[in-house]
Amino acid sequence: MRLYRQNEVPEGEQGLLCRQSRLAGVARLIVWCGVLAIPPVIGWKLGKPWLLWTFVAVAAVLIPVAVLDLAAQFRATN
Repeated sequence: MRLYRQNEVPEGEQGLLCRQSRLAGVARLIVWCGVLAIPPVIGWKLGKPWLLWTFVAVAAVLIPVAVLDLAAQFRATN
């Protein structure tokens, strides 16, 4: 298997050109942010600071990773 850039794709050969969907990346980021927001809100409402701060720390790590993944999907080399 050989991976080609868009401008290197051979003409006339049968092959499969795969890209990650930008819309799916945006939807995935929104869903992950929503999922990561639920436990801190519950911890805040129930008065459990350990739950609040644990998931704030997890979100502080995972949300930038998800944003970088989304940025990679919007590059021309996707």
